[in-house]
Amino acid sequence: MARALLVINSSAGRVSGLKNPIDDLYTCLSPVGELDAAISESIEELGSVAREAVRAEFDIVIAAGGDGTINEIVNAAACSSVTIGIIPLGTANVIARELNIPIDDIPAACSVVVSGASRRIDLGCASGRWFAAMAGFGFDAAVVHSVDQRAKKVIGVGAYAIAVTKELAKLRPVRYSLYLDDSLIETEASVILVSNSACYAYGIKVAADAKIDDGLLDVVIFEKSKLNRIGFLWQSALVLMGARAADFGVKTFRAKKVVVRSVPNVLMHLDGDEWGSTPADVEIVPCALTVKVPASR
Repeated sequence: MARALLVINSSAGRVSGLKNPIDDLYTCLSPVGELDAAISESIEELGSVAREAVRAEFDIVIAAGGDGTINEIVNAAACSSVTIGIIPLGTANVIARELNIPIDDIPAACSVVVSGASRRIDLGCASGRWFAAMAGFGFDAAVVHSVDQRAKKVIGVGAYAIAVTKELAKLRPVRYSLYLDDSLIETEASVILVSNSACYAYGIKVAADAKIDDGLLDVVIFEKSKLNRIGFLWQSALVLMGARAADFGVKTFRAKKVVVRSVPNVLMHLDGDEWGSTPADVEIVPCALTVKVPASR
């Protein structure tokens, strides 16, 4: 019988919809095997519990929360024999969307953990920290930094809109030196994304050709242009709505290793949570994690 650990982020946006989070999820997930559970509003505490489970050679760790929770569990289980299950309870749920895990149907997501397929995916590593979806630099990382976490719990995506407005007033292009494998690109840009996945947020695909298991990182550069701030927002909106990035002055590249240097240094986010700043060394590690995904039909 499989040994499984369920970790629940009690501060995740949709946990409030569960009257008894542990009992409700435990009931759906019990067929997975011998199941232990831990609940906390501290992502770091949940990560510590998950690392203990990895050391104890549990078979599966199930993350119930948003992208920040999943990122913490990914960092506990990367390059181990432990399989990760995902119950998406956050605001954006980027990683779950990338893996086609049901977003608005918790029992269906639990069924994926219990009877879905196991899939090996790549992970990115940025300055010693793992990520599943992306590393972002510049404007979008500043937005992540500015989001009021209390407002996020109450109004969800609206908290990001407020942060965008705040950071747009301070928007300044930054000078970047990007080393993509053996090539150097020097540019002025507002946003740099180093993506392992196609999904950016809410099903939006900025790095539209990225694949989470192709052994490559997709680098997306929103270069400085003659556009004013409104123009930058319009350019970004078109890309976020599904327009091909290359058609609107956004450049894309692929590499296995990316070194990001900037003047001045800028904030970095990993999977939507603030984590450090430039300079940063980013690389792809193929087949670094096993995750549960819907079984093919």
